[in-house]
Amino acid sequence: MSDGSVEVEKFFSNGEIAGEEALSELFDRYSERDETKGDLAQKIELTNARK
Repeated sequence: MSDGSVEVEKFFSNGEIAGEEALSELFDRYSERDETKGDLAQKIELTNARK
C-alpha cells in the first residue's frame, strides 16, 4: 500500500477450470443492476456478439 503496509487476499480453488459460460454466471450473481443503464452481463454479451 502507499503507506508501506501490506494486505494479502487469499483465493482457494477446487482445481476445476470453468469455460466462458462461467462469466455469465458470475455477472448474474455478483454484478450490480442499474435499470437505467442495463445489466453489465448483457452489455458484455452484446459486446462479445459484435466481435
